[in-house]
Amino acid sequence: YKSGEKKRIILPGQGQEFSEPFIPVDKFFFVQFGVYQDDNQSPHQIKAPGGIGQVWLIHHSGTKVSGQQEGGAFYIVQPFTSSQKAIDAVQTYKDEGIECWFNPGLTGVSFQLVSATSDTGAQLAPIEKG
Repeated sequence: YKSGEKKRIILPGQGQEFSEPFIPVDKFFFVQFGVYQDDNQSPHQIKAPGGIGQVWLIHHSGTKVSGQQEGGAFYIVQPFTSSQKAIDAVQTYKDEGIECWFNPGLTGVSFQLVSATSDTGAQLAPIEKG
């Protein structure tokens, strides 16, 4: 393919080798920070909590909010690789004054990833209970 003025040749099976596997999106567990009816507003007007790592704005077309007839809903969520990690994060965030909840109903659901925050730093670590 051509990229600008440079010609690149892509060979099957060639490239850097990495060791970290990708996780299918439908295997994530989600902490939810908000849900907004899709009323044709620009999704980019919706704001995310900051300082907690990457947060996603997703759209689920099958959700009906407050008697809505069609359109779906936008969710502000943060993905985790296990339900326990998501549940622990909820308590940590609530201890920090951030309102959120664990939403197991989003796991395995097909949705559109609309955007993600640029905060790719570490997520707040759950407080060790001892």
